[in-house]
Amino acid sequence: MIRQIATLLSGNALSQFVNVVTILFVVTAYFSPAEFGRYAVLMSYVGILSTIACLRYEMAIVSVRRSRVANNMVLLCLVIATAFSAVVFAGFHFAKFLVGDAFLLGASSFLIVALIYLKAIDQICAAVLYRHEAYLTYSVLKFIQALVLLAGFLAVGLMGHGVKGLLYSTVCAYAVFALAGIIAVRQYDVRSGVYIRRMSAMFRKYADFVKFNAPQALIDNLMTNGLNFVLVALAGPTVVGYFNYMQRILRAPLGLVFGAVSQVVFRFSAKNVTNPKLVTEKLRQIFVVIVLILVSAITAILLVHAYFSELTFLRDWIGMRDYMIAFAAWMLVPYLFSPFATLPVVYDHQKTFFKLAATFNLCSLALLSVIISKGSVVAAFWVAALVSLVYFSGLNVWMFRVAGHGR
Repeated sequence: MIRQIATLLSGNALSQFVNVVTILFVVTAYFSPAEFGRYAVLMSYVGILSTIACLRYEMAIVSVRRSRVANNMVLLCLVIATAFSAVVFAGFHFAKFLVGDAFLLGASSFLIVALIYLKAIDQICAAVLYRHEAYLTYSVLKFIQALVLLAGFLAVGLMGHGVKGLLYSTVCAYAVFALAGIIAVRQYDVRSGVYIRRMSAMFRKYADFVKFNAPQALIDNLMTNGLNFVLVALAGPTVVGYFNYMQRILRAPLGLVFGAVSQVVFRFSAKNVTNPKLVTEKLRQIFVVIVLILVSAITAILLVHAYFSELTFLRDWIGMRDYMIAFAAWMLVPYLFSPFATLPVVYDHQKTFFKLAATFNLCSLALLSVIISKGSVVAAFWVAALVSLVYFSGLNVWMFRVAGHGR
């Protein structure tokens, strides 16, 4: 398992290096914090809705034992994602009829839905690759996607096309991953044994994904991406720009790294669910790696904060220094648990985890909103970070006990 994680980490390190370069040197050079903030608000719709575009059935592609069942889940996910995107498109048009296009900041609803659909296809392709442990292939695709995004952002910045150009660049990056992913997964004969009746049976059999995992994922993403809507309404687009700069530089790279770890942990635990001693031993090893990564990230943030005024490429973003430590603390704490967040699926504890996560995330978002509305963004994120530290530490204790007892 450690070797597989190392493969994913090395591949993702390359793609994340490109993404960091894109934000550090392209976004800061050609886009203002407010402009990047508006782009981030629009991408929040994509982040929230794409997560449940397949109703989380893509997780079954990785976890089920039989290949034919997994193949039927692939088709089911494609059907659900297509229908979901059509419903969202209709919903956007209805909302525009009622309140105008202000909620999309004047952007095309078709463009936002295209991003949602393409990201859903990316998730399906990734699930197939994870199932077949094609971690190197996945890493190469993410690297290509990052290069396309860098080229797109640079071209848009040079031509001065603003937020709309950023969205088109993102569409291109998602489309390249989707096309390359479809080509890559064809070798696994994903159409074998696929029938409508089997697909319908799988939809009913794995309904817990819809009942528990999809709502939990939706609430999790509302917690993360929904903050952009709170910040833009209560603090303005410039603070949103600062917040999302930190997201892209800190949380997005760590998210991909820990997401890769989570998928490997998920697959390993599902295969060895009858050997709890082996699983818990590996989980402890993973936790040590998590702590080392987070300590490294904290050290880097403190160094940047100390020498912020000397970083000339950030001279137009100098106001971010006041927020970055609080933002970083809130962003880093959840990674204490995120690599183990898929384990409730393996051990049939989705319902319990959903209740815990939904309650905490809704309360945390409410707490942040109330404190921000009082005019203190920094205090809001510090309070939320400290509360989160207690919560995620408790989840780790619970999950390790569950894994120790097996299914």
